[in-house]
Amino acid sequence: MSGADPGGHQASEDGHEGAGPAAVSTRSANGSGGSPSLEVRWIDQGAIPPAMLAWMGPFDAWIERREDRYLVGPASPDLGVKIKGGIELDLKAFRGDAGVLDLPGGRGRLERWAKWRFPLNSVTLPSTGGSSWLALRKTRHRRSFRRSDDGVVERPVAEAEMPGCSVELTTVEVGRETWWTFALEASGEPGDLEPVLRATAEVLSRGEQPSGVGLRLEDSMSYPRWLASRRG
Repeated sequence: MSGADPGGHQASEDGHEGAGPAAVSTRSANGSGGSPSLEVRWIDQGAIPPAMLAWMGPFDAWIERREDRYLVGPASPDLGVKIKGGIELDLKAFRGDAGVLDLPGGRGRLERWAKWRFPLNSVTLPSTGGSSWLALRKTRHRRSFRRSDDGVVERPVAEAEMPGCSVELTTVEVGRETWWTFALEASGEPGDLEPVLRATAEVLSRGEQPSGVGLRLEDSMSYPRWLASRRG
């Protein structure tokens, strides 16, 4: 995939279902090969357990709230297409499994992805009234870490786009349903991804696991795989 405009379709003035961004920058800051990432994510139904917030925190006082629109018609577990917050078109392509991450009381699937980001100069958002796009309303708690001589150290969330590992605990509302998701995502040089993610996981999982909190392997999946499974 190249950094060329991936849209190919203009959105109609009424936001017709299935239409793409009205104007997408043809230059991706990530280049034609995409930016590599290593991720592990769990998705479960219901509200975030308070014990999970306490275990994986403390989180920054700043909380991000936004709506993302995902292309789900057709849905693919290996390709993610979303309009993030109405200002950016994000693409991600699955690049393979990378083993399993073990945490106290849980296990998760490590996955390698390549990502492209395209700023939207102007856009008529596609309608979510049909079957092609789905709106996810997110409330995100985040932390961010970078590598150090002794493993990892925490840094301001404002630096989360720099190489290192980001942690998120998010409430996801889709229609009348409420879900929660916990994820670690490492970015930077390919050889640094797994060490920084595992070191971050080790820091987060120190201390006794609270009762009633589990991260099951069967709940470990990416957003694209979760959305594809919902369409069955």
